[in-house]
Amino acid sequence: MIAIDWSRYESAAGPVLAAYEVPGHLIELAHTKPERASHAARRLNESLCHQGVFIDSAALPALPFLLEALRSTTDTSVAWSLLHLLEGFADCSRSIPGPNRDWPNREWVITLRQELVLHRSAIASWTRHEDENVRTEAQAVLSSLDMD
Repeated sequence: MIAIDWSRYESAAGPVLAAYEVPGHLIELAHTKPERASHAARRLNESLCHQGVFIDSAALPALPFLLEALRSTTDTSVAWSLLHLLEGFADCSRSIPGPNRDWPNREWVITLRQELVLHRSAIASWTRHEDENVRTEAQAVLSSLDMD
């Protein structure tokens, strides 16, 4: 994570805060206190996926860390929050506009979606979780990925 130049990427707060906030929240996902990890997941959702309608470029380098946190969590609220964030990524990367003011370079969005598709089986494993909300959220991610 420290090898990534986070200032090259955007978050809801811009590149300067992306360099500090995103890595900090990613680190917090591994916290032993579930409430801290859950808070970090919610903050990442705010930083990387604006209300589920727009994703920022910091989502791409954050994705491997999000998937690892999802793989390793045992907390239902953390799992749901991470799946919700991935659903936002999947939804927002489904129809990619041509280059414009907000997305002058859209290649990273295509790469993000390809990475999500590659990890489809890891996401699918959550459809068998004991918690109905987690199962539903995992299915929502998969449904969005299936809409290609």
